[in-house]
Amino acid sequence: MSVHSPRRMGRPPMTPPDAAVERALIEQLRRADERIRDATRERSELALAANEAGLTTARIGQAIGASAGTVSNWVRQARGLRAAQDSVDESTSD
Repeated sequence: MSVHSPRRMGRPPMTPPDAAVERALIEQLRRADERIRDATRERSELALAANEAGLTTARIGQAIGASAGTVSNWVRQARGLRAAQDSVDESTSD
């Protein structure tokens, strides 16, 4: 006689949240995503400012626990955002 383990039942089907809960959760996610984007932009701008002030990417990374390559990516990203903003500013001033 073989011993069988009980058959696993799959995950129970999800019940969708009511509309008010869904709207509230989506709004909270939207606000959280906006804060993350703002913080990411600020981090890149601060890394660029520190680099332009003479700190190396290695020194910045050491101070905050990130690799020099990561900091370099932030600096490059901030330069790209600045160039894009300068381009928009030039085209709107004509």
